Amino acid sequence: GITATKKIGNAVARNKCKRKLKIVGNEILKSFAQKNNDYVLIARNTTYDRDINLLKEDLIKALKKIKKYKN
Repeated sequence: GITATKKIGNAVARNKCKRKLKIVGNEILKSFAQKNNDYVLIARNTTYDRDINLLKEDLIKALKKIKKYKN
């Protein structure tokens, strides 16, 4: 799931953040997600201005960290 609260900004900003997270999620989760797990991507204030490649790196890093603690 993807979520962006009103704290992010107006509807245009929230939608842009959600679109970025959707692209990142579709590309990265196909390769790194574990089966039978649900993932929620939450937009933060910095998501709007952050480069999409950096968002991808952040998600990969987070998924590796989760995997490390599950084992």
